[in-house]
Amino acid sequence: MIRRFITELGQIYFANLKDHEKALDYTCKAYRIYNEQKSPYRSDAEAVISRIYKDMKEENKIDKFKEILKSNNIKFD
Repeated sequence: MIRRFITELGQIYFANLKDHEKALDYTCKAYRIYNEQKSPYRSDAEAVISRIYKDMKEENKIDKFKEILKSNNIKFD
């Protein structure tokens, strides 16, 4: 239940509040939990991260994107 709440927070910050940095941070936290638990919700988090990446790339904020992933121990190639 808590994990799903974290994902929903990320989606709210992304879709409604347009705060990509907070959305990415929350979604990364959810992704890590889903990944550790081998949850099928992992793909939902990946999809949100992908959409955030696209928006942040258009805003020339790729460095910030990478920084947030790194702070959540997620590798980005």
